[in-house]
Amino acid sequence: MHQQKNSNLYVTFPMKKANVSLGGLLVLKQEIDLFCEYYQIKNRELFCDFESSKQYLTFYQDILGNNLKICKKIPDDAAFLWPERKLVDDNDKAYQSFKRIKYLYKLTKKKPILKWSNEQVVKAKNFLKKYSGKNFIVHLKQVGSCSTLESNANINEWLLFFQKRAKLGERNFILIGKDQISKEILQIPGIISAHDLDLSLSTQLAMMSVSDGFLGMASGLCQAAIFSEIPYVIFKHPNHHAKIMDEELDDAKSFSFSYPNQQIWRSLDSLYNIEQAFGLLNHD
Repeated sequence: MHQQKNSNLYVTFPMKKANVSLGGLLVLKQEIDLFCEYYQIKNRELFCDFESSKQYLTFYQDILGNNLKICKKIPDDAAFLWPERKLVDDNDKAYQSFKRIKYLYKLTKKKPILKWSNEQVVKAKNFLKKYSGKNFIVHLKQVGSCSTLESNANINEWLLFFQKRAKLGERNFILIGKDQISKEILQIPGIISAHDLDLSLSTQLAMMSVSDGFLGMASGLCQAAIFSEIPYVIFKHPNHHAKIMDEELDDAKSFSFSYPNQQIWRSLDSLYNIEQAFGLLNHD
């Protein structure tokens, strides 16, 4: 790669409109952060190959950062292009893969940690200051078209867990996302819904980085925990994307860039397993 006059980073994001996902954007954000830090690039522009990209501009910039601009064409003198063609598979889910993250980790020798704006971090910290004690972030995936076989949360098991462990002012569980959660769970002292309190999605994501840990189901939101320094356990049904997970994980429970207390459990979210996972996060 030779330095040329135009030293901006140009990022190609050819995912079809119907397949734009939060998880894919967070993976892309981490790739951009690692790449720009390594090559000391300040300006980055995103090239989308679908006409309706403008309607997603606010969403893109909210998640990827306001310093990222949408461009209609990649200039001929662009010095930095991402991703390299060899690192993208020919399928719609290629931009949700960790293949390029692991490539950049090997190149930069730096743990992938998402960077959030100061404004988002301050809002997140101020939100958590309202609740004394430890604050654990939880995502209970409840996608209507999915089942527990596709890593939807087993709500009855989580209810039993929260009834036993949640205690306002001591162990608070902050629920993120806009999934429909039962009133039985929401009425437990120590259970707080960030969405119901109008906390923006970007602030919810940034909040993970300043919390005491993350516990929940495999989903797009959990990428913010994976690319952080906090302890986490993420549950993924053993049959959900089994082949992909065999390829993505570097060992049975983690990525090569993960800390020992950052794990993905390909197991059921039973009460026993949730308790064991929480023990990894909480050492009271």
